[in-house]
Formats: sequence, C-alpha cells, structure tokens
Amino acid sequence: MWEKWELKNNPYSQNPIDERSLNLFVGRKKEIALCYNCLSTSNSRIVIEGGRGVGTTSLANYVRYTLSKKGGYLTPDIEISVGRNWNLELLLSNVIAAVVYALERRNRKLTSNRKFQNIKKTTQVIEERFKAAGFQAFGFGGQFGESAVVSYPRLIPVVTLTQYMNELSNISKCSDNSKGIIIHLDNLDIKTVFEPDSLRNFLNEARDSFQIEGYHWMLIGDTGLRGFIGSHIDRLDDIITAEVKLKPLTLKKVQQLIDKRIRYYSLVRKKVSPPIDFEVIKYLYSLTDGRLRYIFGICTRLLSLISSEALIHTVDLDFAKPIIMRLAEERIAQRNISPLSLRILRMLVESGGSTTTELAKKLDKGQTSVSRCLRELLTKRLVKFKKVGKEHIYSPSLDAKVAYG
Repeated sequence: MWEKWELKNNPYSQNPIDERSLNLFVGRKKEIALCYNCLSTSNSRIVIEGGRGVGTTSLANYVRYTLSKKGGYLTPDIEISVGRNWNLELLLSNVIAAVVYALERRNRKLTSNRKFQNIKKTTQVIEERFKAAGFQAFGFGGQFGESAVVSYPRLIPVVTLTQYMNELSNISKCSDNSKGIIIHLDNLDIKTVFEPDSLRNFLNEARDSFQIEGYHWMLIGDTGLRGFIGSHIDRLDDIITAEVKLKPLTLKKVQQLIDKRIRYYSLVRKKVSPPIDFEVIKYLYSLTDGRLRYIFGICTRLLSLISSEALIHTVDLDFAKPIIMRLAEERIAQRNISPLSLRILRMLVESGGSTTTELAKKLDKGQTSVSRCLRELLTKRLVKFKKVGKEHIYSPSLDAKVAYG
C-alpha cells in the first residue's frame, strides 16, 4: 500500500533497528559512547532500561551490530528474548544455540572442528527434546499468558553448558573475534514478563554465567530494572559495569528519524512528503510521553485505514484526532471491563493519578468496590501504580490517555 505515497516500505515501522537498518538510527550519541567504552573490556555487563517503546532494543542492536561490523566482536543474529519461567539451563541453552549459529555462518571451516560440532549436536538434541514436548526450543521468550506455568523438558546439566560456553568463547577468539561475544538479553521486564520473585531468582542464578570470560552481556528491560537489581540482587549489583537509562527521543530527533526513513524508502528521486502531518506526531508525543513504538503503531493503523481512499493523501490532525481516539477506545472495549471500572479509568485520565481513598470519596463508593475495579484494570493493563509511602498511586495506560485525554 506504500506506493500510494511513493514509498517502498512503512516509514512508521515499529520494528527495532536491526543489522540491515543501522543507517536509520538517530541520536543517542552519549549512550552509544558509554556502551562502546564498556565493551572494550574482556567481560562486561551493561543494563539498558527505559519506558516501553522508547528504543532500548534498537540501541542494544545498534551497538552490537556496529561493533560486529567493525571487527573483533561476534554477536548472534537475534536478541535472546527471555521468557517468564526461564531458568539458567534454558538461558545457557538459548545463548549457546545462538552463538553456534552465528559462528557457523561466519566461519565455514568450523565444519572440521570436533569440539564445535559436538556442541552443535547438543543444541540439536535440545531442540528435538523441545519439539517432542510440544515447544519451540530457541527464541520463544514471552509467548505464554499471564498465568502460564510451563513444564520444560530436562535439558543438559548446567556444568556441561557452562563448559560449552567457555569452549565457544575460545573457538570464537580463534575465528578473529578476540574482543568477545556480545549477548543481548531482551524482555527483562518486571510485572509485564517477570514477577519480581521470578526475576530475582533468574538473575541470581545467572550471575556467575555473566562472568564467563570472553562474553559481554546487554541486559534490556523497562524503567526500574537497574534499581531492582540494586535493591534485590546484591550479587549481580556488584558486577554491573554500567547502566544506560534511556529517555524518549526529543521531538526534533523524532522528526529527523521520520525524514531519514522517508528518504530511505522513497521510490522517486524527488523529495517525498510524509503521509502524516507532523502535528499528528506532536499530538501523540505529548499524550504518550514520547513512546515512539506506540506513536508509530497508531500511525501505521491510520494509514492502513485510508490506503484505499484516493482523495486522502496526507493525514492532518483534524482528520486524525477522532480516529485515534476511536482506535484507543476500541482497544479498551476489547478488554470488556465493568461500567464502574470504565468510570474510574476516565477519572484517572482527568486527574493524572489517584489513590483508592481519593477515588472512593469522589465516586461515593466503598473502598472495597473501588479496589476490586482497580485490580481488574491492573490485570487488563489499563492502569499502573507506584508506591509512595504507604499509598498506591494509580495512573492510566496510554490507551486510556489517548481515548479520553
């Protein structure tokens, strides 16, 4: 559908930067320099955190792929998307499989390396065990529901997997990757992927593996990951090399990013105008606090709605605003919440945030009823809360802000 705007692809794509799109990356010079500096050591652990959709995954991908292209580093072709209920055995199995594939793709001579082929055979055994149990072995992080309890098949002893990690590090160094292997762990998100106790146990288990010589670890999660490690995982806190806290790109940088994508995807030599007026981007930016993934998701849906409309070529704010609100309302309606919960959600949008006591007083309802509604809204991810002293301050989701703001 992009031919309508003389483009060969979506300039509002939500996909993170990958190995093929490095030239579309914008900004983050200080953060990149910090990562480069840390990765110049033989073994590092970098925590990258930020609000969902602000570009943590893109930053990690940009750093590791650019270093890999410069030479001296090996990094797998994909990030390791960690799933809830993972343990150390699963983590090491996935990392080993990713490194094996990356090494083999870059060094065909490894077909005659006995140690390497033995490790490769082990990853195939693991994959077969998962298939027999009805799972996909590698790269399945985060596919299960809120309350999913998954019984994974028995794999390989951790001691053996750790030995394989060491052997792969040595093999990699002999394949001109003397500066190490960069592993990108994604989805270390508290609440949305991991419950706090589960994340604490997982990272405590993995702590010693994070110190295996020749590996660099980029740990990616929502805002609060570094503080969580500092407060709850002393053993890991002591060995973190650096933390990078990402804020949303400025509006100026967002405009640069869109302009760069428009030029890159243009089908013609002349200057192509963006299909969505920047006033729409500014409106969404203010409502979502710069959450680019959400903004671009709305833009993509807007354009898909008008792609067959010959008379509509550019989307301005007057045209877009009611549609954006309707799309957000539809997303909320799909969660099928009670009338009282919907009323509370609207009140939270108006106030920006309230306690259970404040809401009960405004609604002239009992705290038990209000608490029940807030639990429903929390479960359906329409509100979030932060603890201030003894109070829980509840605030609305992005969908609610967009729909009722």
